[in-house]
Amino acid sequence: MFYKFTFLVSICMFFIISHNSAQVSTKLASMIVGTPTNSSGLGYRFQGEIMSDGYLYFRGSGNGLQQAIWKTKGTPATTSKVIEEASTFGSDWDYMMFLKEGVLVKRNNEWLILEAGKTSFRTLNNFPTTSISYFAASNDGQFYFTTNVSEKQILYITDLQNTKSLGEFHPNQSNMELTAGLHGAVIYNTNSFVTDFPKIYLEKEDMTMDVTTYLSQWFTVSNLTYAYIVDKFLIVSFKDNQNFFRNNIINMDTKEVKDFPFTRSLVAHYHYNDNIFLVSESDVIKISKSTMENKLVYDEVYSFTTSLNADDKLYVIGEGGTGLNSVVQIDMNTDAVKVLNNAPTGESFYSNRFEVHQGNFYYIQNTPTNQVLNRYNFTTDQPKVVDTLSTYTGATVEHGLVSLGDKLVISKRVGNFNHELYVLNNTTAVTNLKQNIIEVEPTITQSILRLKMDDNSALSNSEVLIYGLSGTTQIKCKVEGGMIDVSSLLPGKYVGMIMNENIIYKFSFVKI
Repeated sequence: MFYKFTFLVSICMFFIISHNSAQVSTKLASMIVGTPTNSSGLGYRFQGEIMSDGYLYFRGSGNGLQQAIWKTKGTPATTSKVIEEASTFGSDWDYMMFLKEGVLVKRNNEWLILEAGKTSFRTLNNFPTTSISYFAASNDGQFYFTTNVSEKQILYITDLQNTKSLGEFHPNQSNMELTAGLHGAVIYNTNSFVTDFPKIYLEKEDMTMDVTTYLSQWFTVSNLTYAYIVDKFLIVSFKDNQNFFRNNIINMDTKEVKDFPFTRSLVAHYHYNDNIFLVSESDVIKISKSTMENKLVYDEVYSFTTSLNADDKLYVIGEGGTGLNSVVQIDMNTDAVKVLNNAPTGESFYSNRFEVHQGNFYYIQNTPTNQVLNRYNFTTDQPKVVDTLSTYTGATVEHGLVSLGDKLVISKRVGNFNHELYVLNNTTAVTNLKQNIIEVEPTITQSILRLKMDDNSALSNSEVLIYGLSGTTQIKCKVEGGMIDVSSLLPGKYVGMIMNENIIYKFSFVKI
């Protein structure tokens, strides 16, 4: 019993101390070789993606000339260079794109992919030799992209194993937008002063046609304003043959049509229960996937917003006037809109980022002199500056902000150069922590633990850390319906901790 009590106290003290240490963040690796340049390290812009092996893959450069792909799990020991260009003084990688499926690289007119866990590239068959102009992901694992050949945009479809050319899709113009969904892809020019030639590719029929021809089964279109594909829906705005403006949503499965709010260019869309939340450069609209009923949830979205969906919350930037654009939280269950108090993002639209990590909401704010990382306290409705990421020097730095397991990875630029990756140490810094012992049943289990509380919903979706007797974290999971799944653990004695607001809930059990 004494050993068990000592262990619980030790774990708890470690938990508290580790979240109140003086050092704010730790550099994961020194990428820069010799005298730093603006384009060494992470350059001006962080590029990265978490892939299927749990590593964050990101772009780095030692000298600013020779690009490399690095990976990390949020500790210095797990941060390393995976592969780099052959040339030290010139680039033979002239394109790089980070996807969850892998890192796309164009090298000497050949397209390659670095997949999770690999240290060398795989050639992408039938990819064109030209650069990608526009890229869009579908819902079914397919990707669409276009390339510019002889002033024509050529459309391709790929699953990153096989690639097929779908032919000419649009005259080459600027300000175009490509969207894709379950039924295909559509492209149009967002500049209303430019003559457009919008087309739609229908995957099931394997054919391309003018959008106005596709719409003729419902309407006579005299002038198309825009057309988007989102999931199974086509969203259009146009003038009909009587010169009336029409805004509609079409279910491409059932061919059903409903009215729709006028919106602007798409930023992102998120699935939640039976709904799709569409974020545009002007508003947030909720669409029922089963009935097509739609609702304007919020109509003051900042044109250059970033967005984030975390559990049942959606975050965007709302227009506040005079550069005081603020973080806005939308409850995806109730559609309630909350403009976060004293949470301006600043004027820059290139470098704002949102992230939810261990139940805390973080966002990057641009002040007149710095870019800083804030953590928002929803109990006090006030933000707190966690770390300074860079000092304003006239150049816009796009910082990294990624929740990676139990680590929050950020990027910082020290001085005018030295933009490199760090891990935040104080991700859940709190004071006056209260400790509660809660009971679980059964205390000896093969798979599921149930919390013995009067109101299990109070800890619903809370993060659980399971520690072994060595004090190291074994798994991290969530409370779901008052239950915790520990089936992946090896047999042994464990201690669990749930942190909710300023309370640590502790429990112990035996896995058999």
